[in-house]
Amino acid sequence: MTVKDKTQECRHVSQKNWQIISTAVSNGSDIESVLLIDGFNTKPLYIPSHNFRLDYPYNEINLLPPFFYDEKEFLQWFVKQIQPKTFYLRIHVCNAVELLTKVVLKFRSLSQISCHWFILTKEFIEILVKNCRNIEVVNFENSIGINYSSCLLLSQMTKLKHLNLSGCDIYENSIEMILKNCKQLISLNISNNCELTGRCLVWINRSIERLDLRDCWRLDPHELIAMSRMRLDSLVELLANSGINDESMTEICVNCPNIRHLNISFDYIEYDDDCGRRVLSDFGFKEIAKLKDLQILILRHVGKLTDISLHNILMGCNNLTNLILNLRHRHRLTDNAVTDIAELCPNLIYFESVHNHFIKEKSLLSLSQMKNLAKLVLRGNELVDNQVTNVINDCNNLVDINLDGCNVTQLVLMACINRSKQLQTSDQTLNISLIRTKIDRKVLNECQLPHNLRVRVSGPNNLEHYSQFDGKSVTTQRLKLIVPYFWLDYT
Repeated sequence: MTVKDKTQECRHVSQKNWQIISTAVSNGSDIESVLLIDGFNTKPLYIPSHNFRLDYPYNEINLLPPFFYDEKEFLQWFVKQIQPKTFYLRIHVCNAVELLTKVVLKFRSLSQISCHWFILTKEFIEILVKNCRNIEVVNFENSIGINYSSCLLLSQMTKLKHLNLSGCDIYENSIEMILKNCKQLISLNISNNCELTGRCLVWINRSIERLDLRDCWRLDPHELIAMSRMRLDSLVELLANSGINDESMTEICVNCPNIRHLNISFDYIEYDDDCGRRVLSDFGFKEIAKLKDLQILILRHVGKLTDISLHNILMGCNNLTNLILNLRHRHRLTDNAVTDIAELCPNLIYFESVHNHFIKEKSLLSLSQMKNLAKLVLRGNELVDNQVTNVINDCNNLVDINLDGCNVTQLVLMACINRSKQLQTSDQTLNISLIRTKIDRKVLNECQLPHNLRVRVSGPNNLEHYSQFDGKSVTTQRLKLIVPYFWLDYT
């Protein structure tokens, strides 16, 4: 080894650990996917599930990631999501090229590579493109160092089907170069790249199926309109916020008629920010009704949704299975809104409505009639015990409930215990979260809890700890701010 080679070698990784990694690599002859995470710069809990396997079948989109208060619990879930034939390594290296040559290039059947939070130089991309011609999935989320020259090299990977460059600080001409040459792309994530205006989107492959444009704050509505007018019949998933207004929403719904998952979310804006509220009016909302195949609709902190607009959406989109309305003060909905949801969405299995003060007695009565409902999230709403217990008792398929920040008492906990006992005959588990409610966390130690119950409890003034029952024992856990957008909603 030359002196130059020694300086390039990462000194944070001991020779012993490299040997362990080398042994694991040599035993992975059938590996098709590599997932690498820089453990020094981040924790894996900040990486959503869809980012480490970008080519999952569409129906898996219904499995929305749950909320986690505990890092250990998250890591257990995270590892289970990693697909077979995937080599997972969480490691910090100073030189990503060394990681590439010592790990990635050893797998001859490699078709997917994910590198998160690394510094990826032109040399790294050059070696990857030269040696991994069969790569179909590239995921460099939150990695930096990718410039125009790097994207020019990436554009030579003509077999590329799934590309994620979210948070990579890339520019318009770089994406344009890739889109011009990679004509087999069916999913593209370029979210959180603030320099993009969307001019490159007219070069997008017309057979694109998934498109994530969230948090591209300079995205121009006119560029979204130009993209939509290309008639993207294959597009089934669109996630966006900036660039959405009445005009662009109209063009999207007319020219992309087969969308099944629509997400318009302003997750990180301040409570008094005017950005989200001026995005869509009744006119724009009503256009969503044209998406007859829509299954998942997510609206967070956006527009001024009214009962009439929601009614029109539900009349047109009667195949909804997942509905999230986290509108806070940005709506004009009344207690009649949930009645429409219950009547017009018979297939709904997931409903989330956070800090929406239109959820009243009539709403909960309607919810109790939704027989297919499996997961219900009503954080921060003004709820009454007997109304909530009716929902728990009457929704036969309900197995996951989140009532954090609600003024419910021990009566609701007892209803959940009785409900979990009923589920024992079908071998199902009931998950209930009661953080910052009127229930003292010490109550869990005084109750006989069924083994199929998973519950978290803390009182209204406890910002430090909560008690948790995992099916075996009650433990005290520290309340950590693990999921950022959840806490923005929650507080």
